[in-house]
Amino acid sequence: INDCPYSFEDEYGSQNFWWMFAAYVNENHPWVDSVLKEAFQQKLLTQFDDYQSGDPKEVFRQVYAIWHVLHGKGLRYSSIINATTISETSGSQHVRFLDESMNSSQANCVDGSVLLASILGKIGIDCFLVMTPTHMFIGFYLDADHATMRFLETTQIGLPEDDQEPVEDPELIHFFGDEFADQASWKNFHEAISQGRAAWAEARPFIDAGEKDYATIDIGEARSLGIIPIAFTGRKESTTGTK
Repeated sequence: INDCPYSFEDEYGSQNFWWMFAAYVNENHPWVDSVLKEAFQQKLLTQFDDYQSGDPKEVFRQVYAIWHVLHGKGLRYSSIINATTISETSGSQHVRFLDESMNSSQANCVDGSVLLASILGKIGIDCFLVMTPTHMFIGFYLDADHATMRFLETTQIGLPEDDQEPVEDPELIHFFGDEFADQASWKNFHEAISQGRAAWAEARPFIDAGEKDYATIDIGEARSLGIIPIAFTGRKESTTGTK
């Protein structure tokens, strides 16, 4: 169930179906509500109102509140990506479900991206996954009309401060100044935004040209096409073994 198939070779050449990754985004996972509850407890915001304010600053605030909670839970980058089955004619990757990422405190680039997309989707922030031949990161919209995009490098979640570059994002400084300067996750968030912007600048020409193994996966569009979350809530231990 954790092996996500995304391509295969046949007599017509290489066939990609990146949309399969959207099935691992689960905005209905019960674990999401606990993250939102904790975000309120941290008092970084008073409500999740998606785009109702019409203010991109408030959209950033919502995204950062979620990032802050995930940072505090000790989630760390893990490079584990191998699927159970290795094939010369098909491509697949191991993807952790939300509870598996949090219980293990590990997430590769895909795990972190579907995790964040799940939570953003729950609060009504429209987002999309960005695929390259070797990487995935997440994009989100600052407005309901999808006129302005921003990006997050999810492998930065929980990165120790000593391992971070001293980056200050001009837009975040403009919006918030020193409001969150005392939060360890704030520097981490700046780095994630900065690296996400750079990753998009590198990938966009290939995506616009329709190059193989480059794609964006809009979660809202995937849902409208019938790609629903995989109904899987983890494994339960019992006295007779693992179920």
